[in-house]
Amino acid sequence: MASRISKFLIPLKDGHTNIETNLFASIEDEVSTAPSVSFWPISDGAFIYSIMSSHKELLGSRLTAIEGIPFKKICDDLAQYVSAENEIGRISNFCFISGLGFSLMKKILPDMREDSITMQIVTPEGNPVDLTLPLIQQFGGSEHIEYSTVERTEPFPSQKNLSYLFADGKKKTMYFCSTQIMDRDALQSWKDHGMDISNYLERMYHSYNEDEMPADVDQALAKIPSFSGEFEKMLLEMKKNKSKNLIIDLRGKAAATLQASLQPFTRSGVTISWNLSTHSAPTSMV
Repeated sequence: MASRISKFLIPLKDGHTNIETNLFASIEDEVSTAPSVSFWPISDGAFIYSIMSSHKELLGSRLTAIEGIPFKKICDDLAQYVSAENEIGRISNFCFISGLGFSLMKKILPDMREDSITMQIVTPEGNPVDLTLPLIQQFGGSEHIEYSTVERTEPFPSQKNLSYLFADGKKKTMYFCSTQIMDRDALQSWKDHGMDISNYLERMYHSYNEDEMPADVDQALAKIPSFSGEFEKMLLEMKKNKSKNLIIDLRGKAAATLQASLQPFTRSGVTISWNLSTHSAPTSMV
């Protein structure tokens, strides 16, 4: 039944509307194997974030194919089993599933070998490489392997969600941090529709405030910022200083539709860039 419901939900292409099936249930009970590499999604593909140290020179390489099958086709085939809203959602699903194990990947790569896998990648220098890696057990089989990981850099360290500041002394470039989609408006909408927000409310309150959360829900909500409110304040600061450049830092979340949603700003003369870099630790790594 769960499989039939999933087949109905997947064409909706809503990454938040799904049902857990036996594709993911009790995965530790299976002999689940995966290559000794982890990927991180950004807007134009999946990049090697972590790999066994014997291949550390390949960190940051972009995946183009597996066993000769183009990466885009693999992501499209995965969409038959796991819902995704758009291309970066499909890429993110691949990165997540490859971290859990290749039990599902074997459904779309039926000729995959049991002990190793060959991937086609392009290095940061632009060189194509055929990379063959052993498949290892994901639960209890990788303790002896030494890994190397992309070095993290933080040009704007310790910035909270919905915080903003000027990135330059002349105040011509504004930096805006957006690490999650939840804000006061989202919680208020849930509350208005009769949903229990207690767990989300407490977690979000303490991510913005150090004091004890008020017992009154409305008072607690009032001390949580909203995206629209903070974004408006930031735009007013930009207008006041005649700023023309806006950096939106999206590390930690995939906002593939952001370019379309911000077209009015680009048409008005504001230059916008967004950071979906590999420098943040991927939440999909297991």
